[in-house]
Amino acid sequence: MRLDTKQLTRHYEKLTPRERFSLIVAAGIRGDEADREKLMRSAPKKAFSVPNHRGYAEGFADVGNVYIAQQLDTGIWMWRVLAMIEGDQKDSPRWEQCLAMFASRFLVWRKAWRMLCEEYGVDGDAVLSVHPTWKTVQQLAELAELLALSPDEAAVYVHERDEEASLVTAEEICEVLKEAVEERVRWWL
Repeated sequence: MRLDTKQLTRHYEKLTPRERFSLIVAAGIRGDEADREKLMRSAPKKAFSVPNHRGYAEGFADVGNVYIAQQLDTGIWMWRVLAMIEGDQKDSPRWEQCLAMFASRFLVWRKAWRMLCEEYGVDGDAVLSVHPTWKTVQQLAELAELLALSPDEAAVYVHERDEEASLVTAEEICEVLKEAVEERVRWWL
């Protein structure tokens, strides 16, 4: 039996938020953009007010989570390479350079985060100190400090492998993070 969508459409305004959400997701999955739009347009609207700093609060929460995820990902790679060094002593110098590059990447991201926080007048460590993985990130930072190549050494390492490649700078990462914060601010204007 075929579902009569015209009949169902007349009842869209009676859907609970949970039912509407489920139907919007289902319409999106099946590629029915017209039905998805009808479901979204027929939803009752709620008016509310938010403080004028909300975009900054949300933006910083978003980029803070991106920063933490990036640092944990890099940390996992550092630990994987450390395990390879222990398991494959004959190729240890190659893996040690790889480890040093991951440590360098970790420090570049940390510098970018600090630059962003300084620009916005925020104590970045304090902001992230409530994150459940913050202690792990701090421990990884200590390890990275011990293992990282200097920025000049890292640039040489990359250039030796690909003459046209260049390292992403903390300034470039900071700009991307800043744009993400500002995009969230624009949502609330």
